Order: sequence, then structure tokens, then C-alpha cells
Amino acid sequence: MFNWQKKARTFAFKLKLSAHRLGFKLEGLLAPDAAAARAEALFSTPRQFRRTESEVRVLKNAEAFVVDSPMGPIKAWRWGQSEAIVGLIHGWSGRGSQYYAWIQPLLDAGLSVVTYDAPGHGDTPGGRSSLPEMAQSLLAVQAATGPWIGVVGHSLGAAATLLALEFDLQAERVIMLATPAEIERMITLFAKGVGLNADVRARMQKRLENRLGLEVDTLNLLQMAGRRQEKALFIHDLDDREVNWASGEKLCRAWPGARLMTTKGLGHVRILRAEKVILPALHFLTDTLIEGPVSPDMELILAH
Repeated sequence: MFNWQKKARTFAFKLKLSAHRLGFKLEGLLAPDAAAARAEALFSTPRQFRRTESEVRVLKNAEAFVVDSPMGPIKAWRWGQSEAIVGLIHGWSGRGSQYYAWIQPLLDAGLSVVTYDAPGHGDTPGGRSSLPEMAQSLLAVQAATGPWIGVVGHSLGAAATLLALEFDLQAERVIMLATPAEIERMITLFAKGVGLNADVRARMQKRLENRLGLEVDTLNLLQMAGRRQEKALFIHDLDDREVNWASGEKLCRAWPGARLMTTKGLGHVRILRAEKVILPALHFLTDTLIEGPVSPDMELILAH
């Protein structure tokens, strides 16, 4: 995407956000239930983005398939015939094809790759979605392909990976990219961003809980991490403006034996395609030293 296109998209988003803030401020005073309903719909609806040329190109070389799930059909893709499968899990408003830079290196390492678009994302139909629904879709995809040796999750997709592990997702090694640590904090940040007052924020959360059939505080990612036994590598960028580095560091400390790799200058999305992230991740997944630039932060990992 050209720089001017990115600037135009950012400007349009900020303009829409300002309109939401003004609308919620007035509606929150006059009709708090209506404001809460609109806020919950906005919070639960992923944004749609067009695939880049690199994403389109990599999907042309994949075997596409459709998985049945409780949320409806899920569009998925596979590369390679090896039984050693790595699953790549996208984040909120993301797409499986965002991992395009990972595909060939994983294939070259003798692995197969599976990715998919979660409900309401990319080519998979649906309107609203959520962390539990993303975890359910992940479990459905693995059920269709068999156990994986490793899984890589990004942002809310990493949180969904952790939740799916609680429900017997099979993976020997887990890589968590730019992972949030607290779901309630995400709701709070959203509410602040769109200008919800405390009453409307509480009503919005209650509506969300009613829709999902569970309370948000039961989705305690830190407690879940403390129960894990899989080998885990957390990778988080200091310049991540969407999920701050402290979140990943906190979750890493909670996960027994997990390691943390810190990068700088990649932000929240570029971490998905950075060579200095992919190569150490491959080493972690395969226990094979791969030639190429390795972040100094990985020296401790490579020594074990």
C-alpha cells in the first residue's frame, strides 16, 4: 500500500472515531441501553482489510479447504504434506495470509503450514466475533487437520491460542506474538477510545457477557498461562502501540519456563513479517540453528 493510502486510511479512521465519541457522549446520557448495544456491536465486529499482493500470491500456492464449526464454515489453507504441522493464527481484524513471510521458511524446514480466517475475518463469513469464538474456530481447524507440533499466534489470536490450549489444543511448542494479558483491560481501553462513560461501559460488558454466556473475568489469561506446560516463546516489540510490551512480558513471566524475545521498531503488525523474528522462531520450532541475522535477545535461547 502506498504511503498516501495509509495516511488516508488513518485519517478516515480517526474521523470515524471522533464521530463515535461524539455520538456515544450524547447517546450515553439520553439512551444508555441503546449506546451500550451499539458499543457492544462495534467492539465485537472486526474491521475488514483488503489482502496485499503478497498475501494473494502466497494463497495461490496453498491447498484451500473449508472447515465446519459451531460458528459456520471456516476458510482455511494448507501448504506441504509433512505430518509435522505448524498452525498460524491471526489477530483481531487480521487474516491468516498476513503470515505470508513465514510460509516458505517453514516449508524449507520440512514442516507443513495451516492457517485460516476466523469467523467474521477475511474470506470466512460472519458478523460479530470474540475471543471465545476465535478459540473455538482454532479448535475446529485443528480437529480437521490433526495435531500440530507448533502454533504461532498474533495479538488476540495469541490469546485465542492460549484459551484453546485450555480446551486441549495440541501443540508441543507455542510462539506468542504481541500478546495481550488482560481482556478486561482491552474492554477498558476500547471504552476510553470511543468515549463511553462508566455506566455505558458496564452495560456494554454485560451485553457482551450475555451474548457469550460467560463472564469476562473467567477469561483470566494470566491464570491460564500459569497452568501451561508447553514450551513457549514470547516475542513483543517495544514500539507496539496496540498491545504494550509490558503485557507480553507479564504473560511470559506467568508461563512456566517461557522465554521472551524483545524487538524494537517493528510495532504491532510488522513483527509478522520481520526476518529477525521469523528466523529465531524457526529455530525455536525445530531446534535447528538457521543461518541468518539473529536478534541479540535470542542468545540465551540459542544456548539451550
